[in-house]
Amino acid sequence: MIFLEKSSQQEMVAEWLKGEMWSKRFSGPLKKILRKFKQGQGVVNNPKLDNKRENVLRKKILFTYRKDILRGFPKNITWQKVTLNLYDLEKIKYINYSYWNELSGGTRLAKKAIETIDKNVRIFGQNNRQFNEAARHVAKHGFFPKMILISTQPGAPVVVLEGHLRLTAYLMAPEAIPNKLIAFIGYSPEFSGWDLYQKC
Repeated sequence: MIFLEKSSQQEMVAEWLKGEMWSKRFSGPLKKILRKFKQGQGVVNNPKLDNKRENVLRKKILFTYRKDILRGFPKNITWQKVTLNLYDLEKIKYINYSYWNELSGGTRLAKKAIETIDKNVRIFGQNNRQFNEAARHVAKHGFFPKMILISTQPGAPVVVLEGHLRLTAYLMAPEAIPNKLIAFIGYSPEFSGWDLYQKC
């Protein structure tokens, strides 16, 4: 993992929402929330990070829309941009969540989840088709929105906060991983007590 530059919560939130807008699974619910807030898709697709009102609005939208994940999320986080390689991707863990725990055989590692996917084992009745589709997308286009990672400090275990499907797809098509795969990572010692990070 190579440090590129400092980032911010505002930039991370904007990128997270972009990723959700791209997602087949989450774009529908996100558009519904945007309508609730009487906002067009431009606030997500073309974010103005120098606009304080927009930044506050995007944060409110994200924390309303993904409150299931962001409940108890630490407030004091240092955000950075980094580049990742295959070795880094193989060590990143899924969040501590029942579906991802089962898919990865309790390891929270995507490379173990791929073994479950290859056997076409359905976890909680969920179809694995989306993983194969995402891997084909990587192989053909080599592009996804940036993943968002978290850790307690540099050198500590890294967990993917947003981008589980992308992480898995990259490891299913490793030959297509970009030379400079950029991601966001947030560091905070408070993650050690956060439910979705714990037990790394």
